[in-house]
Amino acid sequence: MTESPSFTIVALLEDARLSTRLLGYCERSNYRIEFPDSDNAVEHCSAIKQGLVLVEIDLRHPRLLQVGHEIKQKTGMPVIGVIEQFCRQVQQQADELGFDLVVPKPFFTQNLDALIQQIQKAE
Repeated sequence: MTESPSFTIVALLEDARLSTRLLGYCERSNYRIEFPDSDNAVEHCSAIKQGLVLVEIDLRHPRLLQVGHEIKQKTGMPVIGVIEQFCRQVQQQADELGFDLVVPKPFFTQNLDALIQQIQKAE
């Protein structure tokens, strides 16, 4: 019998390919993954005991920056911004809003294990 996942990744992503890759990763690693609607994301995250939030951020989706900020303030969960490519303006906004980290998509998908391990050690 497989043990129940105790670590949850909450994904607020617009990129279907990234979502699919993340889903496969979580299944292989025995992590729970949830894709809440951004309108309910803060309440959704309030019920999670251990996990992290991934937010796809760019200038086309400014609302998700604010949602990430609200989640961080109300739950204290680690919030990682995922960007297509480096953009100083988006990076600065995310930093000002309390995001723990902002990473480009290629780095993120190649280093997800290391990121999760660091977060689990810090909790």
